[in-house]
Amino acid sequence: MPTSVVDHLRFCWSYARPYRAAILLGVLAIAVEAALENLPPLITRALIDDVLTPAAGGARVGWDQAGPLLAGLGATVVGIALAGWAHVQLLYTSSIRVVALLREAVYGHLQSLSLGWHESRSSADLLSRLMEDVDQADDLISRTADELVVAVIGLVAALAIMLWLSWQLTVAALVPVPILLWLIAAFTGRMRPVYRLVRDRKGALYGRAGEALSGVQTVKAFARESHELERFQETHRLFYEARLQSVTAWGRWMPAIHLARNSGLIFVLVWGTRALLTPGSGLTLGVLVAFVMYVQFFYQPFSELFGLYDRVLRASSSMERVREVLAARPDVVDAPAAHALGRLRGAVDFEDVSFRYRTGEEVLRGVTLRIGAGETVALVGSSGAGKTSLVSLVARFYDPTSGVVRVDGHDLRGVTQASLRGQMGFVSQETFLFNDTVYENIRYGRPSATDADIERAARLARAHDFVEKMAEGYQTTIGDRGVRLSSGQRQRLSLARALLADPRILILDEPTSMLDAESEQRIEEAMNEVRVGRTTLIIAHRLTTVHRADRILVVENGQIVEAGTHDQLIERRGRYQELYALQFREVAQVVDL
Repeated sequence: MPTSVVDHLRFCWSYARPYRAAILLGVLAIAVEAALENLPPLITRALIDDVLTPAAGGARVGWDQAGPLLAGLGATVVGIALAGWAHVQLLYTSSIRVVALLREAVYGHLQSLSLGWHESRSSADLLSRLMEDVDQADDLISRTADELVVAVIGLVAALAIMLWLSWQLTVAALVPVPILLWLIAAFTGRMRPVYRLVRDRKGALYGRAGEALSGVQTVKAFARESHELERFQETHRLFYEARLQSVTAWGRWMPAIHLARNSGLIFVLVWGTRALLTPGSGLTLGVLVAFVMYVQFFYQPFSELFGLYDRVLRASSSMERVREVLAARPDVVDAPAAHALGRLRGAVDFEDVSFRYRTGEEVLRGVTLRIGAGETVALVGSSGAGKTSLVSLVARFYDPTSGVVRVDGHDLRGVTQASLRGQMGFVSQETFLFNDTVYENIRYGRPSATDADIERAARLARAHDFVEKMAEGYQTTIGDRGVRLSSGQRQRLSLARALLADPRILILDEPTSMLDAESEQRIEEAMNEVRVGRTTLIIAHRLTTVHRADRILVVENGQIVEAGTHDQLIERRGRYQELYALQFREVAQVVDL
């Protein structure tokens, strides 16, 4: 096997540590099964030459000669069945357990990777790697061990017995072997890139379908069903063509394998028939019958190895995709000497901070800023100005390209991420809720919360009233991503989840963007309560929501260009006043309509 396949086998074996003994016993059972399967032809030869042929010639042959042979044949069949049962129980069940360990390892690693890494990849493709590609490890462990051991033992045993029975017939049987070896070598070299292409295009197909299905409401809102169907059909066509290419290639090679294999049998029958018809050749009918059976045993492993290699190549392509995930390293990691933060006060400092994404786009340039503990700061500015990037650095979703971000004087690169984020609350403009109950979605913010804590957070977020009206109250399942709720309801549940964690630093990315005017007012009243004693960072495009902030920062082109209260910035008649006047005119135009 090529080094890469052996390397993938070694990789899978590294996850099999708890089950290696069972796997090796399963392989031993396979070896016993393969060895026993070579006995029936020898017993058949003895039965024909020592019992049936003499009896046909008129000799007196009794059950004392036939009985032991038939009993031995029966015992062999039972032994094969028992060994087969043992190898399935030991090898295949262990393989399933290894796959489970590998899948959990891949999932855990995906969770550890940085936000930036996930943002650059399709979640549907990652799901394909986690589920379908990891499943291919089963083929690499169980099918490889099973079929490889059977093939090797079957081939070696059959060849040894064939030589013992008749070296002349063995020579005739081996004539097609060089052709078979060439076919296998040529097949493996040409199919490896084909199988990788199939796996990659299948991942792309998952991504296309997953994207459209998760955004089905948007698709329908714009009547773009036919457009999405066309995009899916194009991606599916590429996958179909790759799959068809692999099947067509397989269809070209397999007939050649069967032709070579059957030609060996024909050579044996021609030679054997000639020998039987030649007086004094020494070949018996029993030997020829047994030899024909061993020829089948000898060539069957070639077909099995050919099929096995096909499956191993496909599994190898999948393992490459799995190992690509496991080889990825997070951009943000805890330093070896990182320490856990104690209870935060919430002071945040930026010292000459610049930041660029993986794409190379610089979004923050030399930002120096101090936010006092308990201060409420609003970030406003044009889309793409760098507001979300700035608060993402506070949460340490990313590390700055240069400069330092501190919380309570601690450089964030020197503290553990868990101790930092455990004291933060997030409410994003794009809310994400789990396909679970209202209760569990809120409790996600603090798993140890009591029923009273959850209800208190819901009331504070102005969610309790609409939850109580639902069919099963807090035990109502809200569907995938909260599809059974309105946008405003999803936003309020997200806010309740954040408030339940009692964060020292609260980050709000357009917290009221999806709410009607009445709900927005009620939540703003609630926010005036919850922000007391905690640092609050608000990203806002609707400037009516930031009047009561202690300070407003205007961010443009990755820099803070203005800072002050609402009144101060209006009097300054700078960029903030322009944004505010623009929104006021837009509102007035809507009212006129």
